[in-house]
Amino acid sequence: MEKNGNEKVIVLDEAKSRMQEKEQELRAEIMTKTAHDMGRVGMIIAMLAVVIAVVLYFAGTKKMAGLQEHMHEMDTQIASAMEESKNVASAVDAVKGDMTGLSQTVGTFDSRLAELETLPEKTKKIIYNNMLVQIAQQAAFLRTQLDSQSQTEKLTQAIELLQQVQSEE
Repeated sequence: MEKNGNEKVIVLDEAKSRMQEKEQELRAEIMTKTAHDMGRVGMIIAMLAVVIAVVLYFAGTKKMAGLQEHMHEMDTQIASAMEESKNVASAVDAVKGDMTGLSQTVGTFDSRLAELETLPEKTKKIIYNNMLVQIAQQAAFLRTQLDSQSQTEKLTQAIELLQQVQSEE
């Protein structure tokens, strides 16, 4: 049995070395598979990176196109606003011209109103002047109808006085 005891030790040593060999083979196999799988993982990651880069490129291009369109719209709006401001400026100039004309018209109306305010006074003078002319004509008619020389002279003096009063106004 002694032989068996030694054999067991040898078998254990052999088993131990076999186990170590198998372990190393397994490690080598795992390493080759892992290296092979890592290559696949690296390839997948590279493909994903390319896909992401393409997606980002097209998204950026689309955004740039949108920004260019927005900038074009803004340019159009700015041009429209500039044109509108020119129209407003010309309208303001036209309004200023109209205001000047209106001011002149108001000035004319003011002067005419002042003339109208003095109209009753002028009307009175015209009426009084007409009355004086009428009285002078009636006195001249009476002078031709009277027989007395003294009455005719007095009416002549009255007519002269009426003419003087008429010329003073």
